[in-house]
Amino acid sequence: MGAVRTGEITALTGLRIVAALWVVLFHFRPLLWEASPRLQDDVAPLLDAGAQGVDLFFILSGFVLTWNYLDRMGPTWSGRATLHFLWLRLSRVWPVYLVTMHLAALWIIITLHVGDIPSPDADNLTAISYVRQFFMVQLWFEPFFDGTSWDGPAWSISAEWLAYLIFGALVLVIFRIAAVSRARVLFALAALAALPPILLLLASGVLYTPWSWLPRIIAQFTAGALACAAVRRLRISDRGRRVAGYLSVLLGGALVGGLYYYAEHPVPGMVDSGALVSVLFLPLVVALSVGAGTLPALLSTPVFSYGGKISFSLYMIHEPVHTAWNWAVAQYQIVLPKSVAKVVVVGLIAVAVLLAMLLYHVVEEPARRWMRRMIDTGDVRQAPGSPAADDAAGSESSGALRGAAAGIAAITLLIAMHGGTGTPAARAATVSEIAIIGDSYTAGSGEGGNGPQAWTEVARQLLAAEGVELDAAIAAEGGAGYGRRGNAGSVFIDLAARAVRPGDKLVLFFGSRNDQPVDPQRLPGLAADAFRLARMTAPAAKLLVIGPPWPTAYPPPEVLTIRDRLREQAVGAGAVFVDPIAEGWFVGRPDLIGADGIHPTDAGHAYMAARIAPLIYDQLTVRI
Repeated sequence: MGAVRTGEITALTGLRIVAALWVVLFHFRPLLWEASPRLQDDVAPLLDAGAQGVDLFFILSGFVLTWNYLDRMGPTWSGRATLHFLWLRLSRVWPVYLVTMHLAALWIIITLHVGDIPSPDADNLTAISYVRQFFMVQLWFEPFFDGTSWDGPAWSISAEWLAYLIFGALVLVIFRIAAVSRARVLFALAALAALPPILLLLASGVLYTPWSWLPRIIAQFTAGALACAAVRRLRISDRGRRVAGYLSVLLGGALVGGLYYYAEHPVPGMVDSGALVSVLFLPLVVALSVGAGTLPALLSTPVFSYGGKISFSLYMIHEPVHTAWNWAVAQYQIVLPKSVAKVVVVGLIAVAVLLAMLLYHVVEEPARRWMRRMIDTGDVRQAPGSPAADDAAGSESSGALRGAAAGIAAITLLIAMHGGTGTPAARAATVSEIAIIGDSYTAGSGEGGNGPQAWTEVARQLLAAEGVELDAAIAAEGGAGYGRRGNAGSVFIDLAARAVRPGDKLVLFFGSRNDQPVDPQRLPGLAADAFRLARMTAPAAKLLVIGPPWPTAYPPPEVLTIRDRLREQAVGAGAVFVDPIAEGWFVGRPDLIGADGIHPTDAGHAYMAARIAPLIYDQLTVRI
């Protein structure tokens, strides 16, 4: 099963491939200029600044991780919750990182035995370097990132790993700040957090100074996290989302225009004037995260979405392709006509993209799933009186230092136990009792989703294939909501009373758009009562609340109000909240919704199963 994405913002996923390609083209510049000198005159200001794509990644990383983990890891410290988070991140980056690291090492060895031009990194191929590379700490000992990694771009992964290690503490601080601060205060703090790299640039005139990588990762990661906390507090109308979409276009244009402006009018005494445009990265990410139409819609298309998925593999594999070609040119004194050189450059980029696709499907995703299935668990975090929402938490540690130490030690132990065996630990299928409460999106309708076509049944089959057997009690009624009675007179608390059992491991609430006529002042209390009943009936169960989906990009304000009220009560109840509206479920997919414009077809139920099964999986398994 795939990783849970409790708040995936597809436009930001699409932005990742833009940032990755920016870095790729930055590294391929010499080949591009040699193949087409005229191209240099046209796009040099843009591509020369491509190294800043890494800074954009840092901001995106802080934003997205906070989006997914702020509620899960706050408001109190847990060493095991932090350990879980670190393993999730390790499972995301380590497999591809290890493969490309060893490919780079193999390439260095090949150059020592083939031809007479050894790799300049040959002197760095030592046992100490190997250990540092293996554990992604190679950058921590060096003031400059050039030459620290056998695979050049891996320096930023070492920097990111440092950010991940401090995220457990950072998220607690942000959670508490966000609880007492308005959105504009959080935006102001985010802007301030992003300033250190700019201040260093203004002071030195260059982007690349000793230890400059440290404020870049810490400041920009923190800025992204604070900006995310601000976005989570916004209540944006449809008009506001459209305005944000237009603003993202303006910011993108200003970014490109700024690069060309500073190329022609550099700041006196400043070598890297173009780096000043990085101040636009943070507002661009914010605008894309909440915007609709225009640029957000473009970045949310399947092409960009898939590109975002393979962006990490592309980022890690492109430089070995580039390095191998440069070595071949030098070793065999290859001289190509301009017409052929252009084809070669395009071909090398195409090879990098194809290898990235291969890495994603053969290494990244399978290895990620394997690492997340290593250990089964029941409930791992207990809050006073009830289980907490986090699917990855544990008992409270005595303090931050102790928890961090325990987490790092546990990661090292798990690496030693599992990392080199090549085969996953045997895992017997587990049977988990769960309860599902919902409306017609779960019960099915005349448009589809009945019997074996229901998303609940399809999800059960998907989970069974992953070794997780479900014993699901389903109580769903068309027209029902937390406050509105359904076709048989039930509300969600009535359905929960029927479905929830004392031994349940998970209680899932899904919907409901049917609450639009309900007084918004009453809805929070009604939702809280339903969640409380589930907690009382099944004290050990985790709670997963999925808000109401909407088939278009512009749900009515009443539905947004329902979503917001449910999120508040879900978080207060220690639940994991999933927002189908923010994730764009059904948007741009008319084939998934029936002729009535409301209810999912059989294909729509299959789509929901593919979305919800990973969420259930994530709650029922430990992915350390």
